[in-house]
Amino acid sequence: GSIQEMISRDTDLIILQEDKTSKVLVNKSIISSPGGGGAVALSKDLLSETATPFTGDYGVCLNPESVVAFGKVVYFVDIKRGVVCRLANDGITGISDYKMTDFFRDKMDSYQSILVEDYNEKLNGPLKIIGGYDPRHSEYVITFPPIYRSTTTASHPVGDKLAQTKSMPNRTTENW
Repeated sequence: GSIQEMISRDTDLIILQEDKTSKVLVNKSIISSPGGGGAVALSKDLLSETATPFTGDYGVCLNPESVVAFGKVVYFVDIKRGVVCRLANDGITGISDYKMTDFFRDKMDSYQSILVEDYNEKLNGPLKIIGGYDPRHSEYVITFPPIYRSTTTASHPVGDKLAQTKSMPNRTTENW
């Protein structure tokens, strides 16, 4: 998939694509030996020729606005897989898997079920999942757009008169 976001971390470049996340060495190259081993060497090349993918098929989909870097940690939302991710020195961890799996999977499924051509009607614009970091509480904060649920208007007879039932669209929004 396409590159959605790039973040400098230490002396490497983190590349977040639609369906994967990789690391590219900056000003370093990997020199391979005939036995298959490798060593890192300084290089005059700006970027290494190959990107090393992190374990797990997690990407940022089409939501680069969910990406937040704080210190050496990168947070993002993978809406296709229903996971909130944390990328740190130990790799990618699905932090939504800690007692929130069903909540996020259901939440993201509800957004995935909306057709792109219906975004303006249902979301009042494009699907934007906004991420931020609260350093005071050490929390990754996600804001999902409100979903406008349309309801129907019905007419039904009541005695000799025609009664009308109308309802306004409901607006739901949640922050986590």
